This record gives sequence, structure tokens and C-alpha cells, in this order.
Amino acid sequence: MPKEDDFYVSKGRFEALNDGVFGIAMTLMVIGIEVPEGMSTKTSADMLQALMAMWPQFFNYILSFAIIMSMWIKNNSILRHIQSVSKPYTLLSLASLMFICLLPFSSSLMGDYTENPVAEIVFHVNLLALGVLNMVRFFHLRKRTELIFEEYREDVSGGRFFHDTVVFIAIPLLAIAVAPIIPGYSTMCYLLMPLLGMIHRKRRA
Repeated sequence: MPKEDDFYVSKGRFEALNDGVFGIAMTLMVIGIEVPEGMSTKTSADMLQALMAMWPQFFNYILSFAIIMSMWIKNNSILRHIQSVSKPYTLLSLASLMFICLLPFSSSLMGDYTENPVAEIVFHVNLLALGVLNMVRFFHLRKRTELIFEEYREDVSGGRFFHDTVVFIAIPLLAIAVAPIIPGYSTMCYLLMPLLGMIHRKRRA
């Protein structure tokens, strides 16, 4: 096994891989929206009614896309502060990408089995795994500050990024608790994310 000192992945290739996986996952999200077989659409009213009946699939698509978009933005914000990547950070990031690739499936499962707590929990556990991995990566960067540009070390080690990692763990945990109690509505917990973000920004101002 090579030593970590012998490990090298350029930051450019690392960013390209991340962007590629995120882009493919975002594209695959739309596959979860399927036109029901045997749908009767003889009139415009029938078509409108059929589309309205598909609202859970559209909602899950928008929600999942927004979450992946948010993760991509946060991920690129962190990468902007990093000058190089270590072997542990790369492996943790690859594990995160694995769960990013799983999101189209878990989102589609939840859309196909509306109000099924198990299907919802699979989606929430998927996001929880991403939150935990983000937290581990955050603490790795706090320990390996030499990976961060010197002028950004205080920003990364401070509460700015820590708040985001906590939110991506707390909200899925809340959704997992809500799913068996109110099936079909546990995804509403994720609407708290932008609200918590606004509160945090106001406190920092």
C-alpha cells in the first residue's frame, strides 16, 4: 500500500470529478418522473387532472434537485478554500459521491411509494449519510489546516461551515422521526433548511 505522502490527486481533477458526478445526479433526477401507464387523457381536463395527481413526484424532484444543488454550492465553496486534498479527504469525498449517485434512486422510490414510511426513511437515511460524511470531512480539515489556504483557515475552522454540516444531519434525523408519525409529510422538514440558513446569516451579520 502506498504511503499517504505518495498519494496525489490534483485539485483540478478532484473538482472535475465532483462536478461530473453532481451534474449526472442532477440530470438523473428527472427520470423519477414517469407518466403513469394507461393514463386517460382524452380531454385537456383529463390531462390536467393526471398531472396534478403526479404532484408528489414533481415535489420530490424539485426538493431533491434543490438539495443536490445546495450541496454542490457548499462543496465548491469549501473547495475554493482548499489548496490541496489529502488521501483521507479524497476517500471521504468519494464516499459522499457514492451517496450522491444514490439520491435519484431514493428520491424516485419515495415518489413511487407516496406515504410509505419505509420509502421516505430510505431517502432521509441517504441524506443523513451525506451529512455525516460532510461532518467528518469538516473535522478532517480542522485537523489538517495545511490543506487550506492560509488566509482562509479561520473561516473554515470557524462556525461558518460547521453550521451547514450540523443542519444536514439534524434535518434528516428530524425527518426520520416524523416519517412513521405523519407519512407523506416528512419531506416538509427540509423546508426548514433555508429558514435556518437565513437565521444563521442574520446572527453572523
